Amino acid sequence: MSDTQNYDYLQPVLGDELFAQFTERMGTAQGITLANIADGSYLPKAKYDAERTARGAAQKRITELEAALTAAQQSGNDVTELRNQIAQLTSDVAARDKTIADIGKRGKVLERMRADGFRNPETAVRLFDLDKITLDKDGKMDGYDDQFASIKKSDPYLLTTAPGGRAGMMGGGGGAPGQDVNQQINMLIRRASGRMG
Repeated sequence: MSDTQNYDYLQPVLGDELFAQFTERMGTAQGITLANIADGSYLPKAKYDAERTARGAAQKRITELEAALTAAQQSGNDVTELRNQIAQLTSDVAARDKTIADIGKRGKVLERMRADGFRNPETAVRLFDLDKITLDKDGKMDGYDDQFASIKKSDPYLLTTAPGGRAGMMGGGGGAPGQDVNQQINMLIRRASGRMG
């Protein structure tokens, strides 16, 4: 399985045997990327492109309205409505700029989380306060390391390996020492659904 692909979220649905077959096949598959979009965290490229297109249209409209404002001021007409339209569009462009920047930042954080061994970065990213993470021009990420260290300490089971290289353990799950977290999760799900005593 690729280092950047984590399909653990499918294991409770597929079961251990089918999940093992699936991950084996996906490990050799080329050009296939799967994502768990149930939590709304995945943003398709088309939506990102739509944001950029809408931003460009708004910026073009601002230029047109500024020209109309200049002409209206020169002819002595009331320019209040034009000023309001420009202010609204400027606000819209700023909001779209923030959305586009946030999408880029979130993508960089997810890349870093995958490299740091998170089991399911798309879900665990909610534990990070992205507003406290900044990216500089060189791609350096400030504000990530402290949050990562805190999560690693409080919730080591979210990582593929805990400190010391052992598989992360779920707290309070009642699993045997050294038992794989996925096995613990599957056991808890089976218990909750009444399939296991």
